[in-house]
Amino acid sequence: MNSPESPSSENRVRIDLGSRVVLRGGLFLGTTPSTPSESGLGHLLAELERWQGPGVLIFTDGLFASPDALLNARHVIAAHPSFEQGLKRFLEQEDRQILYLSEHDEAAARQALAPLGVACMRDVVLECVTIPGIRRVLVTH
Repeated sequence: MNSPESPSSENRVRIDLGSRVVLRGGLFLGTTPSTPSESGLGHLLAELERWQGPGVLIFTDGLFASPDALLNARHVIAAHPSFEQGLKRFLEQEDRQILYLSEHDEAAARQALAPLGVACMRDVVLECVTIPGIRRVLVTH
């Protein structure tokens, strides 16, 4: 078993002092916009517009509405143009990253999200810089 000081993951992201990390799930984006998904998306995009400084936005499996939506991720992205635009604007700022954590290694999701600047992976170790030293946090789908 790994200790909290040395979680196992090949994916590591450094979080410097003053950086922000936000985990977001439950958008449930589908190939057709729905009232709940559009509402959640609106809240997320407003939060990204207010974001100041560096940081990491992490999406979980709840990004897509269903396994079918995940397999058709390009169509999902196309059905939500504000999502694509918001992510691109977010990444225009220095020292920002977006990750998508999924238990499924779906090529369709990678192909749809990579052009937006989103890295897809199963888990990530956040190496958080603190005054006493580096603290590692394992985040999984």
